Amino acid sequence: MVAGQEEFLSVKGSQRAKRTLEVDFTFHIIYLFPMIFILTGPVHSGKTTFLCHQTHIWKKKKLQVDGFLSVRRGKGQTHLGYDLYDLKKEKSLPFIRKNGEPEWPRVGPYYFIPQSLKEAQNIIFRGEESFLVVIDELGPLELKGQGLWPSLEQALFQRRNRFLLVVRESILDGIIHKLDNINTEVSEVFVPSPSTQITEKVWRL
Repeated sequence: MVAGQEEFLSVKGSQRAKRTLEVDFTFHIIYLFPMIFILTGPVHSGKTTFLCHQTHIWKKKKLQVDGFLSVRRGKGQTHLGYDLYDLKKEKSLPFIRKNGEPEWPRVGPYYFIPQSLKEAQNIIFRGEESFLVVIDELGPLELKGQGLWPSLEQALFQRRNRFLLVVRESILDGIIHKLDNINTEVSEVFVPSPSTQITEKVWRL
């Protein structure tokens, strides 16, 4: 029996009070650490499109959601890269491009614009007051402990938010392993599908 529990029961003196105590202790355990949800799938499987639709619904319902989406830029077969869409400010800025400076962080043919990467990191820290923080996405840079990972790791240590992380399928196990290494468990993994009950899972109290 934890400190203070016996005294509480002696004051209340009923089975009903005992049940209330158990609920209270469960509540504090649940919110002691952040809750992590992951949306995963292959490259170009509709993860961001799915989240564009979901976040629009959540914001329309006045739910407290913050974070960012990585939105593809280009027409037809022409792929320029990705823009960073700020869910709170509802504004975009160039984020990832096929052309960049030699010193910029790079994954394959894509360069990360340093100022935009810094802005994404700032958004992660800014989301402290929101119930849910969306991060689209964690990729090979984060798997190496670079890119967004240092900011995310710090936020996970300091905060109790719920985080919805977008992770490509090919590195899902690696990202979950990194989260395990910092004693952070994943509550649930989703795939982008019309039948996915993501709202009920992520926003449950």
